[in-house]
Parts: sequence; structure tokens; C-alpha cells
Amino acid sequence: ARFFAKVVRLALERIGRVRSTAGRCVQRMVRNNRLASLLQIPSAFVAAVAALTDEELVDGRAAARLLHVCLGQPPNGTANHLASEALLGAVYAIGGLDAQLEDFTTTQLVVCVSQVLRNNEARVTEPQIGTSFLSLWRLHAKSGRLSGPFVQTAEAILSHTDLILDDVFVDAAVDVTLETIQGSG
Repeated sequence: ARFFAKVVRLALERIGRVRSTAGRCVQRMVRNNRLASLLQIPSAFVAAVAALTDEELVDGRAAARLLHVCLGQPPNGTANHLASEALLGAVYAIGGLDAQLEDFTTTQLVVCVSQVLRNNEARVTEPQIGTSFLSLWRLHAKSGRLSGPFVQTAEAILSHTDLILDDVFVDAAVDVTLETIQGSG
């Protein structure tokens, strides 16, 4: 399940060739009923991936659907891996050199988090999304390559979603920001 989730992350990242190749691999894997069943891939994810076009995989528009379906799943093993890797893929895209992809991914992440929190269709709570993001950030806090993208992503999430109202999340985000600054400096 972790390998599958990491390939999903690559389908959200910043390099077009890698993103489209990984997206096609994800599509082939979910079409394999035995593998999808064995990995307990959520049916909503299978349906979303099956509907993606090659053009969406190449230009990054697939990220919107993948983010929403990954973050909107009830917490369990495979869904947790998918959510974490989707968030990390979004952070990579936000920190990339392609300004258009950065803006698009930032917007899609904010829209997705806001919709999931508002609709709460899968009983996903603010702390679950916030905790997943903070866990990833802590894991990569000392990475010079990712420290900036994580700060950018946190700013977008805090500025444009209701997670700003979660004092525990805000306090933890400040702590991780300080860890990041101390670790990169």
C-alpha cells in the first residue's frame, strides 16, 4: 500500500513527465481488480483515477481530483497512506519552479481542504488533516529542499481554510516553523 501511495504522490508532483508516467501507472494499478482489492484501494479513488485523461495527468489538473479523493477518505491504512502522499506531492508541486503549477496546486489544495472540512463527507476532521500535514512537515523539517514549500503550503492552508481556527494546529504549525528555521539556518 505504501508503494502505491508513493506512486500517487509522483502523479501530483512538479515534473510533467514524471507526473504523467506515474499517473498512468496508478491507472493501470487500479484497473487490476486483484491488486485494488489486495491493497484495499477505496472505490471512490478507483473511480476518480479511471476518469482521468492523459491531458489532465500531464498538465497537473489531475491533482485536484486526486487530492480531493485522497483527503476525503475515512481514516484507515491505505487511505492514510494516500492522504499523506497526496499532501506531500502537493507540497513538492507548490515548491517547484513552475509558477503556474505552484499557483494551481495551491488553489486546488485550499479548495480541497475547505470542501472536505465543509462537507465532511467521510467524517474527516480538521485535526486529521492538520495532523497529517504537520507529521509530514516534522519529518521533513530539516530538509533545505522542502522547508520553503512547507512554509508556503502552511501559509496557504492557514490563510484560506478553517484550520486557522484550530488553536492546536496553529500552535503546532508555529512550533514546526521554528524547527524548520532552526534546522535550515
